[in-house]
This record gives sequence, structure tokens and C-alpha cells, in this order.
Amino acid sequence: MTDEVYENQTVEFCNTCWGHWINPTSFKKILNSEVYEFTKSDKESIIKRWSGNNSTMMRTSADINCPECRETMKQVPFARGCGVVVDRCEQHGIWLDGGEIKRIQIYIDELKED
Repeated sequence: MTDEVYENQTVEFCNTCWGHWINPTSFKKILNSEVYEFTKSDKESIIKRWSGNNSTMMRTSADINCPECRETMKQVPFARGCGVVVDRCEQHGIWLDGGEIKRIQIYIDELKED
């Protein structure tokens, strides 16, 4: 994994799967950030990719271990209606598969617009 700056926060990026490892403090700052504004086209494209997902469904993929403590992370829905299941280590951070960070940000944007 390599360090990458995303929304003014340093996160770890996997060049193989395009996932992100983010510590809890940076994750909160990213969710509250408005550095990057998604265009209507961006939102439509990302939402289309995630359409049909059910936020109550857990993924069937293999368990993921925390890159810091090596404990198995919990798979939990980010929020009802979001359609993203995150892998969370309570102590060290959150693993987001490729594209999930953008979907979560758009979900938050939509809540702010309502």
C-alpha cells in the first residue's frame, strides 16, 4: 500500500484493488470535508454502480484482517440506505473497497441536500 492524500487527509491506497485504509480520525474529517465536489454526472455514475445494493446485506467475501493488529475486522453497513459495507477495526481504522469512499461521500451529500 502507498500513502495518498485524499480530501486533505493521508490515507493508505492499495494499487492492486484500489481500496483505502483510513484511520478513524481521517475518516471523520473526510466525511465532513467539502474539498471535492462531485458533479451531477459523477454522482449519477457512482450511484448507478451501486444501485440495487441492499445495505442490510453483508458481503460474502473473505474476512479481512486489520493491517495494523492483524485481527479480523467486522463487516458492518456504513449507514441504512447507503449500500456500503465497511470492514472496521475498532482500534485502528476502516477498510473501504475500491469506489466505496466516493459512494459514502455522495450518500452524505444527498443527506445534506434533503
